[in-house]
Amino acid sequence: MPKADLVPTAGQKGLERARSAATAEAKVVFLKALSDGGSIAGAARACDRATRTVYDWRDRDQNFAEAWDEALQRAVAVLEQEAWRRAVQGVPEPLVSGGKILGTVQRYSDPLLKTLLAAHRPEKYAKPSSGISVQLPTNGPTHWTFRFEGDTLPGAPFRNGDDLFDRDGNVIEGEFEPEDGDGEARE
Repeated sequence: MPKADLVPTAGQKGLERARSAATAEAKVVFLKALSDGGSIAGAARACDRATRTVYDWRDRDQNFAEAWDEALQRAVAVLEQEAWRRAVQGVPEPLVSGGKILGTVQRYSDPLLKTLLAAHRPEKYAKPSSGISVQLPTNGPTHWTFRFEGDTLPGAPFRNGDDLFDRDGNVIEGEFEPEDGDGEARE
């Protein structure tokens, strides 16, 4: 291949500049849409690009990656504001009787209020995590059965690695046998 073919022509340089400008404009549209909506797929559609393309931009452009993270943070801040409003100020809902709107009633969201308190004061309001990762033996004579209901721990002792715990998560000392058929572990 002759060296002359490797040197871009004026037309090729102009085309590259146009592509670069179009990409820069698409990135701005993407970041605005991401900030407004918080959806990566939605923001990719807004700038008329494939989701894979915007992820490629992120992988290759550190400034764009940082702007992406900031746009997501702005979107999350809007969600937090709305959650706060619904939890603390409430939202008006129509009061309907016999198919007629009689007025409005202010509704508050207790679940959102609990979530906000847990997020901002976890030491006081967050539910403690059991933090238990149960690893059951896959072979051998020992068989353990655990029944978890909601956030509660099982009544029978349970094993985590080599340790055995009671329902409050305290380590139990002693030798333990397999369950006895009614779901309870035997000591």
